[in-house]
Amino acid sequence: MRVDWSSLEQRQPHVGVRVAAVDGAGFTASRYELGPGARFPRHRHGDEKVLVVLSGELIFTVGSEVTALKPGDVLLVASNEPHEGLAGASGALFLALAVPRRTSSHAIEYV
Repeated sequence: MRVDWSSLEQRQPHVGVRVAAVDGAGFTASRYELGPGARFPRHRHGDEKVLVVLSGELIFTVGSEVTALKPGDVLLVASNEPHEGLAGASGALFLALAVPRRTSSHAIEYV
C-alpha cells in the first residue's frame, strides 16, 4: 500500500510539532515535522520506537543520554524509556516506527 504523507490528517500535539501517522498490522509509522527550536517534551510509552532523521538536526535525549542526530541517523528507544526531542535551528523531519501498533488506548506519560 502506497502512502502519501501529505494526504493524511496531521495533528499538532505541541507548539511547532506536526505529526501524521499510518498503521500497519503490527506497527505505527509516524512522520514528525518540528519547526526551528520546537520541542517534544519528555515522555514515555509502552511501545518500542525506531527513529530515522530525514532532514534538519534533532537533539534527542533518551534516559540521561543526549545525542545530536543528523539526516540518515537512526536511534532506538526502548519500551518505557523516558525520551524527548528538540529541533535544531532549521527544524527537523523524522520518521518514527512504533512497535507494537498504537491503538486508541495508547498512553503517553509525560515525565
